[in-house]
Amino acid sequence: MDIDIVRINCRSIREDSIIYQYRQEALALRYKVFCEEMKVVPSNDSKIIDDEFDYHSSTVIFLARVEGKAVGTLRLIRYSEENGLPLINSIEGLEERLERAIDFRRRLYGGRSFSEAGRLVLLRDYRKNTVSNRNRLISLTMMSDYISYCRDYGVTDVIGIANPKLLSFYERIGLRALFNIRDKMTGIPSPVIHSEVEKIYTCLRRLKAIIIVKSFIDNITRYFVRWVR
Repeated sequence: MDIDIVRINCRSIREDSIIYQYRQEALALRYKVFCEEMKVVPSNDSKIIDDEFDYHSSTVIFLARVEGKAVGTLRLIRYSEENGLPLINSIEGLEERLERAIDFRRRLYGGRSFSEAGRLVLLRDYRKNTVSNRNRLISLTMMSDYISYCRDYGVTDVIGIANPKLLSFYERIGLRALFNIRDKMTGIPSPVIHSEVEKIYTCLRRLKAIIIVKSFIDNITRYFVRWVR
């Protein structure tokens, strides 16, 4: 299975460009998952979910495509003093809690660079764990491209808010829960997560290798069973 990851840099996208079309696919995919499948966000006439950060130069959207179909998306936002981060901007007192938990300001003043990971969605058929290791590989491939971007552009830390059902996935790739808050978009009590980019990079490499080997073994086993029959 070929998984293509499209990087959508959100600065000054022309409406007649293919990148604009990809961004619209990602925004519509969020709506499909959050509003129609999970029903955790109210519907709207535009049939997309977006905010001001989807049009900022500090934002990159990752779109996963399988056989030409958009199946997943993830958003990266780089912290700046001017724009902050959606998570910090939307929840009063969160920056102070981050300061107590991970020395947030000290890290910034020490030259570290933060990004916020968010809006991670997969279509329902790609969230199931019944199709070999395919679905896990899509999420890992998106996160791997996210971390590759961070390493290329000097981002050292990742924070975000996790769907509680996905916390075990985030923990497997090196992120840890700091404390719980109520997600502004879904209203669900959810953990704020954090890790350093290099730790996530190491965990992702190890986990992807394990899944690829398991997929290879599964394919060989299925082929052998068919041959015996």
